[in-house]
Amino acid sequence: MSTVNLKKNLQPFMVLPSLVAGSINAIILISVEISFAALIFSGDLQQFLPRGIGIMLLGSFVITIIVSLTSSLVGMIGVPQDTPAALMALVVAGIAATLKGQNPEVIYSTAVGAIMFASLLTALLFILLGRFKASAFVRYIPYPVVGGFLAGTGYLLTKGALSVMVDIPLKFANLSRFLSADVLWSWLPGVLFGLALYLLIFEKRKSENMS
Repeated sequence: MSTVNLKKNLQPFMVLPSLVAGSINAIILISVEISFAALIFSGDLQQFLPRGIGIMLLGSFVITIIVSLTSSLVGMIGVPQDTPAALMALVVAGIAATLKGQNPEVIYSTAVGAIMFASLLTALLFILLGRFKASAFVRYIPYPVVGGFLAGTGYLLTKGALSVMVDIPLKFANLSRFLSADVLWSWLPGVLFGLALYLLIFEKRKSENMS
């Protein structure tokens, strides 16, 4: 962020809108990161959920501060995304299954180490892409590959969300449990809310395309 932009944003007429926007983003971000932590640190690692929430919030804080202060685009913020969270939940579940029977602290440390390694490797990849201006190669990825990746990610997010809401693995054998009266009201409001958001976004994009 340039000195000129910084001085402009610190003007009295800009401070209040900026604080309001920042507060709204903070509320949303905290809620989202707690959900990501619950998705990743579930099952055998559920006892470490408070630590997981701390890790996610600290990571979000660091990312937001660095991006907002160093980005060449004014007003840009960076936050952890749902796709990596779904993939890391799958990785952590695999680690917990492989190390089942070990000391829980060992499983937790291994899972956190995997998250750190994946984060550093991803950062290195993006630095290299930017350094060598190689982002154009993304256009050569076939659409079916991208579609399959997004579809798989959506399935993982759906599966993880339902598991977090009712703490029951999403399997055909458990379908009757999902439809029982006491469990139904634990996940149905969340599903209806998600559908409502999807319909609103769909209608908004439809109206934008028609205009």
